[in-house]
Amino acid sequence: MDYTTLTRVKLEANINEDNDDVRLAALITTASRAIDRKLTGVSTSDSDNYLELGDVTDELLTGRIDANGNIICYPHKIEVSSVTAFGWRWKPSDSWTGISAIDKVYSQGPKVEAYSELCNPTRRIFVRLSYTGGLADDPANLPDDIQDAATVLTIRYWREAQSGLNDSIGVAELGELIYTKAIPVRVVDMLQPYMRVVPWQAI
Repeated sequence: MDYTTLTRVKLEANINEDNDDVRLAALITTASRAIDRKLTGVSTSDSDNYLELGDVTDELLTGRIDANGNIICYPHKIEVSSVTAFGWRWKPSDSWTGISAIDKVYSQGPKVEAYSELCNPTRRIFVRLSYTGGLADDPANLPDDIQDAATVLTIRYWREAQSGLNDSIGVAELGELIYTKAIPVRVVDMLQPYMRVVPWQAI
């Protein structure tokens, strides 16, 4: 899913022509995937659509057991709104043990907790999870700062393509202006509240 719209980008960039709509749409997608990578720290397509609201079936994760014997895991969506199925096993050759998602599995933001009364808090555990997660299924329903970040980044890519700038121009020691293709600080600041703070664990 794209995190901003063509209309919004053209309005912010004051682009009135329709000749480059296809290129702009492609850059919107590029900016959206760059945001996914920045938020998750994952550089592969596994992190694509991190913010998109949707149903996930049988996602395989690794989890941990807390001091009370409960299973803790962090699915691959920014926020989990409901869990429909939860299973665990000690190793890949074991059969899955199910836990009632209705009675004993709870979600809070990015964390899912299953009440299991297991007794080995130092051992890794494998989790299979079906759930609904994400922030929105339409760009217009995403938080404004996410839409703004995607818009600014898209325009940045657009200006780079139009000007043909190299990675940097100027020399800092001489007090000249420097340009870099790093993600703008403004964009990073807008994304900060949505950064994933736990490792992207998967089997």
